[in-house]
Amino acid sequence: MTVTPTSGTVHPMAHQIAYTDASLALRDVYALAAVVNGVTVTTTARAHTTQRAELQAARLAVQHADPGPLHLHVDCLATVHVLTGLARSRSPLTEPAQQLLQLAAERGVALHVQWIPRGENAAHHPAHRAAGHMRTHRRARRVHLPPLPPETPGLVVRLRHHPDGTSARGGGLHAVAHGPLAALRILIDLAGRAPPGVRVRVRGVPPYAAHLWTHPEHAPDDLLASLSAARCALSLRGSRLHLMTP
Repeated sequence: MTVTPTSGTVHPMAHQIAYTDASLALRDVYALAAVVNGVTVTTTARAHTTQRAELQAARLAVQHADPGPLHLHVDCLATVHVLTGLARSRSPLTEPAQQLLQLAAERGVALHVQWIPRGENAAHHPAHRAAGHMRTHRRARRVHLPPLPPETPGLVVRLRHHPDGTSARGGGLHAVAHGPLAALRILIDLAGRAPPGVRVRVRGVPPYAAHLWTHPEHAPDDLLASLSAARCALSLRGSRLHLMTP
């Protein structure tokens, strides 16, 4: 774990402000970052999904906050919904969220959660840099963390690329798209129709489409809104697309 001062105003303890974010480093290893009262804390954790990693980042902020009100700013809508009671009761995020709220109560931290755009999240760049550093130096392969319990096998969908477009079939799902970024359009379609609480393995995803799915800020403007909505809908149903590139 790394703790470093962050430039900017340090807010008094009576009105604490925190930002948190998680960034995938490799497979199930995430870099977590929390900026609490002007101090940046980074660490690593394993998680089955980005939404679970986001909750662990929020937990990191609670662990480093002083007793009193804590205004937590996150860019993950699933985190906001599950911590404010808006998520469905059977969401896989419910249990870790309850544990987080219990920790906050034990430490005397009154948690107030607010969604903000990623560009306003002070923890985004620390998490992104830490994940990039781990990938560059292959530290994510050697991280000493306990392995995750296996997930329940889900559906398997295979993409097939044709001269006039791309199709997807498997697990009772079927989609067809044409034109530029057809594979990304199919991922958006699959995200909207994936059953609740299921991991969908998508085989044959082009690397660029996989990159845009995990980094929607790089997506074209005409797809950004639908991509963000699809990712949000997927997380709220407790489902996940596991992208497998050739």
